[in-house]
Amino acid sequence: MIEIQLKHTKQQIKSVIEAVKSTGCSRIVCLSCETNIKDLLMWSNFFHFAEGFFWTTPNRTLEMMGICPIVAVSSKERKNVFEDIQKKWKEMLHEAKNLVQDQLGLQYPISFGSFTFDAKQPHQEIWQGLEENLLFVPEFLCIKKGEQISVILQLFVTNQTTYAGILDKIRMYEQLFRKAQHQLKERNLVISKVDLPYDDWRVLIEKAKVEIAAETLQKIVLARASSLRFQNEICVSDILKRLYQEQLESYVFLLSRNGKSFIGATPERLLYAKNRKVFSACVAGTQKRGSTESEDHQLGRALLMDDKNACEHRFVVEKIKEVFATFCDTYDVPEMPVLLKNKFVQHLYTPIEGVLKTGTSLFSLMASMHPTPALGGIPKRAALQFLRDEEHFERGWYGAPIGWLDQSENGEFIVGIRSGLVAGKAITLFAGCGIVADSDAKLEYEETALKFKPMLESMGVTMRNDER
Repeated sequence: MIEIQLKHTKQQIKSVIEAVKSTGCSRIVCLSCETNIKDLLMWSNFFHFAEGFFWTTPNRTLEMMGICPIVAVSSKERKNVFEDIQKKWKEMLHEAKNLVQDQLGLQYPISFGSFTFDAKQPHQEIWQGLEENLLFVPEFLCIKKGEQISVILQLFVTNQTTYAGILDKIRMYEQLFRKAQHQLKERNLVISKVDLPYDDWRVLIEKAKVEIAAETLQKIVLARASSLRFQNEICVSDILKRLYQEQLESYVFLLSRNGKSFIGATPERLLYAKNRKVFSACVAGTQKRGSTESEDHQLGRALLMDDKNACEHRFVVEKIKEVFATFCDTYDVPEMPVLLKNKFVQHLYTPIEGVLKTGTSLFSLMASMHPTPALGGIPKRAALQFLRDEEHFERGWYGAPIGWLDQSENGEFIVGIRSGLVAGKAITLFAGCGIVADSDAKLEYEETALKFKPMLESMGVTMRNDER
């Protein structure tokens, strides 16, 4: 039986409630709880009836689950999106009261959210209800680090809040946890599948190469979508659990809102910030994994020696290095990339770290970095305009910053790739690849098909004979 108990005394909590009421304004108040919850994923069925967020790092060193947003900020700005969200976020957290004392070193409340890939892209129906840049504070937050689990209540305290009401809320969450325990369901059956035809993809690649030859572009990342409809409602908690189990080298994330869920397993960190230290990852240049250890080693060496992939990777490194040089007092970039190996593919990988200048915010850094040449192109402005004009779908949250941060701007944002958008019985998958002067349309099409595989495998896809 799930039990959740407040760590604070009745008098401590009543004093905080009265202090908030005396101001005449509502405030966020963060409280610690004790619990016997051991496995966050056992309750992933929450995402079928509650909005929220799930997050885990590679090798599962840190896991977070937050449900039931109490307050959110969003922006439909077409310019200065990050600045607009930062301003509203600070106002939302104004004079929040934090009673939490744990070993994680975080400053509560914790916010989760996502930015759109490009606020100027024309909106399409599949992203309806998710077209905004968004940060929200979940009421119920679980954080697992190693074997330690912290449960935090992030409450919106008003003149109507009482101690008894808080206890009732805890009992409600205990009941929800009992209902939400998750078991993997039977495999679902795909009844239809729609892909971008190869000929359309080839034409798109040729248009991009014309711009590269004219030196309007140096590199651009093109993507395609694959839409699948299933016989039964898609169980997003099944996808989450399989990604968690099978994609150990990747971040696994889920953001559920307005009846839709954006979910994926990405290898790519955009930014991690801790006490003014910042870390990023340049991930560009791709090769499949080998079927044997020897073949895998040979493919990895070939990737490290390949001029086309080295060129693609170098564009990303130089751009992120340029941003760190602007916003950091010091920074460090290794001279050569190494291999980052995921289940189906391996990438060229260069980590970058630095120390932020005083007064520089995580939002400012993200605004300058996104999209990196690993997801957009060079020059950024020309690449984005090409994507608006020529790509066949709205990227929405695909390829965009998704993550979490605490009140002191400690946090982490990844790049939302190897992902899909679930709505009822339908899912749209997304995958992209970098295009330079000597890119081959067929090879790039095959690369994107390889990048669909983590999501397809997580859904346990069974195709009808006429769809194979």
